[in-house]
Amino acid sequence: MAAAEDFTMRSSMAPCKTSVRRLGWLACAVIATAAGCEPARIDTVAPNVEAAKEIRLEIATKLGTKTEQAPAEEAKKTGWATLKGRIVVVGTPPSPGPESVTKDVEVCKPGGHPVMKQTIVVDSATGGLANVALYALKLTGDNVHESASGKGDDVLFDQKECVFLSHLATMRVGQKLKVLNSDPVSHNTMIAGRQNNLNQNLGPGQQLFFEPQKPESVPAAVSCSIHPWMRAYLMPHENGYVTATGKDGTFEIANLPAGIDLKIQLWHEVLQKKFRDIEVDGKKQSLSNGVLPLKLENDEKKEIEIKIPAAAFGA
Repeated sequence: MAAAEDFTMRSSMAPCKTSVRRLGWLACAVIATAAGCEPARIDTVAPNVEAAKEIRLEIATKLGTKTEQAPAEEAKKTGWATLKGRIVVVGTPPSPGPESVTKDVEVCKPGGHPVMKQTIVVDSATGGLANVALYALKLTGDNVHESASGKGDDVLFDQKECVFLSHLATMRVGQKLKVLNSDPVSHNTMIAGRQNNLNQNLGPGQQLFFEPQKPESVPAAVSCSIHPWMRAYLMPHENGYVTATGKDGTFEIANLPAGIDLKIQLWHEVLQKKFRDIEVDGKKQSLSNGVLPLKLENDEKKEIEIKIPAAAFGA
């Protein structure tokens, strides 16, 4: 009788063993159920995510390790302050040379005088470097003064004798750029940004308005397809904390939040964001990705001087 029962049990389990070899564990589970075999138990309980977070937090607290935390609150200002200063070149930088004027010469090269490139513009008297963009990064909400928010007045962007009169124009998103053509010949204004684009012909004396919709991370190139040597830059920023150095290298950004860590981005057409081996108020520095860190006190009017070696511009 025992032998018969053993034979019957082995016979009933045979489909399960065959299924393991041919169909794998899951198929075996199905066949085993039909044949009387008990399949392995599968735990189908859903994980408790919140409980897991609490456990990880408790373990991390005991071990002194980092774990998931709530987002840090935005640093709060203690007031407002002004940053101003000058950027100068130490030594004699390479001359950018003249432009190659090949069209509308009577307008674009009046009197036959050479038209110099504006890639490096240094004041001969002071060494001041023009056309350096400076803009504060990641300032939002209560850390933006009312004077730096909103649309503001229109920004003039003119062209005369086939030269953009503003080689580096800065503005905030929401402002309008008033593009003029003060020449007796036609121009084509092309703005090629990562976020903003324009391609528009302008006849003699015509004008147009352009409103950037998004901020740019770096100034956008502006050109004219009719006169290919014409080149300039436009920097739309998310707020009014943006400016460009003048002909003497001076700049000013008013009503910056005081009492918090600031990051001021520097950018130049030739240097881009490479401000290495420079001096800031007499101290040698190499700015990481062109970012100048600083903190201002309430009501402070801080003046700084940044010196750039002529060798930074190459041969």
